[in-house]
Amino acid sequence: MPEELCTFGFLFAGPPTEIPFHISGSLEGYPAVGHLALSRAKAGADAYRAVIDKIDQDFVDDLTTLVEKLEFEHEDWASRQGRDDSWYVPDTPFFSTD
Repeated sequence: MPEELCTFGFLFAGPPTEIPFHISGSLEGYPAVGHLALSRAKAGADAYRAVIDKIDQDFVDDLTTLVEKLEFEHEDWASRQGRDDSWYVPDTPFFSTD
């Protein structure tokens, strides 16, 4: 699994540095917001789907949900490629862990 696709790396990454405003963190001390470039969503879904039968059964449902979300985001992003949606640039899904 590439390090950039490990869930901790994007679920708890905090907001992108390009966001011009502050988003407060969780009361527990970790960032409550994460992000992942949509161009990496398919790679993440594929990587997690490949290991889903190798993980503890207690985590299968959660990982399946994550895979489904990443696949949905990728398909939506891919369907917009080449369209003139200059007013809307869907390039980053955000995750809230609170």
